Amino acid sequence: MDVSALGRILFAFLFVLGLMLGIAWILRRLKIDEKLQGRQQRRQGALFVGESLYLDARRRLVVVGHGRQRYLMLLSAQGDVTLGALPPEEEGPDATP
Repeated sequence: MDVSALGRILFAFLFVLGLMLGIAWILRRLKIDEKLQGRQQRRQGALFVGESLYLDARRRLVVVGHGRQRYLMLLSAQGDVTLGALPPEEEGPDATP
């Protein structure tokens, strides 16, 4: 293997690494990663799904609510479990309707 072949391999590796980092930066800048992970609160009428946290491939924690009441639920393939009620959100000037 000569020096020019090693140079091309190294250049291709750095180019692909740069593309990956650039795409990751753009996704973070546009906050697409938060939308994909479910961090954005989704409301539909009085019901809403708040934050979501994946624990592993089969389980996740989700905050669901109705009005000012919020509940923490564990969703899994074996079944869904309500872990408990959370304190109500405070109504303030920056509260989302």
